[in-house]
Amino acid sequence: MIEIREATNLEAVKELEGQWRKLEKNLFVSFDWVVSWFECKKDSKPFVLSAWNNNQLVGIAPLALENEILVFAGQQYGNHLDFICEKQEVAKALAKKILNSSWKRVEFKHLVDEPLFLKSLKDGLILKKEQGEGSNVIHLVTMEKYYAGLKKKNRKNNRNVLSKLERAYKIETRLVGKDEFKESWNAFVEMHLGNIAAHKNKTILEQGWFQCFYKNTAQRALAHDKLFLMELLLDGKLTGSLFGVVQGKTLNVMNIGYLAGEEKQSIGTVLFLKAMELCCKKKIGNYDLLSGGKDYKEKLGAQEKSTLELYLFRNKTSEKTFTLKKKVKGFGKKVLGR
Repeated sequence: MIEIREATNLEAVKELEGQWRKLEKNLFVSFDWVVSWFECKKDSKPFVLSAWNNNQLVGIAPLALENEILVFAGQQYGNHLDFICEKQEVAKALAKKILNSSWKRVEFKHLVDEPLFLKSLKDGLILKKEQGEGSNVIHLVTMEKYYAGLKKKNRKNNRNVLSKLERAYKIETRLVGKDEFKESWNAFVEMHLGNIAAHKNKTILEQGWFQCFYKNTAQRALAHDKLFLMELLLDGKLTGSLFGVVQGKTLNVMNIGYLAGEEKQSIGTVLFLKAMELCCKKKIGNYDLLSGGKDYKEKLGAQEKSTLELYLFRNKTSEKTFTLKKKVKGFGKKVLGR
């Protein structure tokens, strides 16, 4: 029989670490990701459900309550989210606990196409499905095949950007090892924060959460060859960095940072292209731009991979109120079904 336990404070969540790490496959529902989120987001209350069978952890729903709305912890920046479990009976037990818990509505965003829990969770609730923003993916085999698949205009522009920089500078790239990772990370953060100031926008790094995530996970991830930090040097000078996380055959690009200057429009493109070259050499077949590459989607020829959003309500009144608020705020997405 499956037993479901609640962790509603950070200390209780941390007690799950040992067995949680054995189950995690997706960075965005990992122990480090979730704990970092709760450490930095004090207005996000832990509601982490764990499923046990004979005192063995068999499933986790890494959730949070924010203004009485049930969400995945850190879902704003996550991707392809789902409960951590492999069996339908575990997903069903976790869903049943959610149904019997107190919340105003459920808003799950950036989900996988077919969450294991969906069938069980929608019982007795009003369900809305929507197509949400996803990441932008490039499938890689070789750089030759990549360029061949681009639109003629983009292929010409990307090659021109790269060749122009190669004529002006000696270009070098290197993957950072764990011995120099801390220094290189600090340089990346400094450059990225400089880009933020220049564009007057906000990111997770500015909020400090990503720095907390790094603190908790960097050394462990490096030891397992999961972290990816590539530096771009022009005439021996560090000019830009690209930060990502490797999961299986996919590089999840988290963000880039570069020095401002005459070549700043080219540096970002070259960072992405050079990282692709490394991916091909390492047999990493998927290049997922996540939030780090939205501005580069078209020029790099990335394909948008949409995600699923679920909204669940206990009654029609709650649904109508929510729908009205979305219309007033100007939000509008394609409703896929109920």
